[in-house]
Amino acid sequence: MVSKQEIMGEQILRRVHIHNPDYGGIFSEITGAQGSGKTSVLLSFADYTMVNYPNEKIFMSECYNAPLQVFKLGLNRYQFLVKEGAGIIFRDRDRKLEEVDFKPTYFTNLDDMYDKAKSGKVNVVFTGDRSNWMELIGYLRGVGEWTHIYIDELGDI
Repeated sequence: MVSKQEIMGEQILRRVHIHNPDYGGIFSEITGAQGSGKTSVLLSFADYTMVNYPNEKIFMSECYNAPLQVFKLGLNRYQFLVKEGAGIIFRDRDRKLEEVDFKPTYFTNLDDMYDKAKSGKVNVVFTGDRSNWMELIGYLRGVGEWTHIYIDELGDI
């Protein structure tokens, strides 16, 4: 039996993912106390998008100097896109900050980044400065395709 909460959750997800050019983009914000599950909700939205819109590109901004949350989606469901020369180094907190090579895909500019982004996966973009996401969002608004943007800790941008 499906619960009322599950029905309401599905209705919300459908409403947020409306593809109607007359409406334009949909903005959703998740707020709550630390540890209340905001990032988990964000990841569940990303998961829903991958399952229901596998031909569309999904972009995510992760926090710097914090554990990567996208791993919770499972292997082969994400890729890291790193701007060349940004100085991004991934480190393993469980191994005395030892450097880890996740084999990121490097890009030179936003056109290159968009071309290298994969549909049906969460493309986690690192530019070296999270405030660059303001430019990135502006760029994505003009690509002429439906895209999905998920930002953890929006206040950092």
